[in-house]
Amino acid sequence: MIVLNLLPPDKKILLASEHNLLQIKRAAMIFLGCGLLVVGLALSCRILLSGELKKLDEEINQIKQLSENTGNTAGDLIKRIALKSNVIAEAQKNFIPWSSVLSLIGQSAGQNIQLKTCSFDAEKKTFQIQGQAKTRNDLLNFKTSLEKLTFLENLNAPITNLIQKEDISFQFSGTLNPENIAKHENTGS
Repeated sequence: MIVLNLLPPDKKILLASEHNLLQIKRAAMIFLGCGLLVVGLALSCRILLSGELKKLDEEINQIKQLSENTGNTAGDLIKRIALKSNVIAEAQKNFIPWSSVLSLIGQSAGQNIQLKTCSFDAEKKTFQIQGQAKTRNDLLNFKTSLEKLTFLENLNAPITNLIQKEDISFQFSGTLNPENIAKHENTGS
């Protein structure tokens, strides 16, 4: 292959110099862009960290002021926090997941059962369920389903529930056993 080079030597040098200068400019621009990016990140980190430092200083000052105003030491403050933590733990221990209870009772009701009220008294550990059943068999099936729920104990149903054959207004009452709710949540029945 024949290569023809028709440019004079001084033009070749000038062209090579311009090409090199262009490459240097590109490298400088890339370096400058990366530098600006690093500077921007550093400034934003500094701003964020200074804001967090201000918040931390304010919290420390509040704790110092609280300690000075009440004459308490840090140990007294820790004791107060521990006491509040114990109150929260006790509330969590006594928590009853009512949504699970209502869901399980709703699942026990068949298509022909309409629940009107479900009343629960956590302190007395009692419950009362009222509603409407289409037929006596639907009501008996619902009662059987409720008896399978171990958190509902001593299920009482007045004899008046069984007087009518159709369109029966019913009422159930009994004792609530919250300890057994978790068993039903885990098994899904």
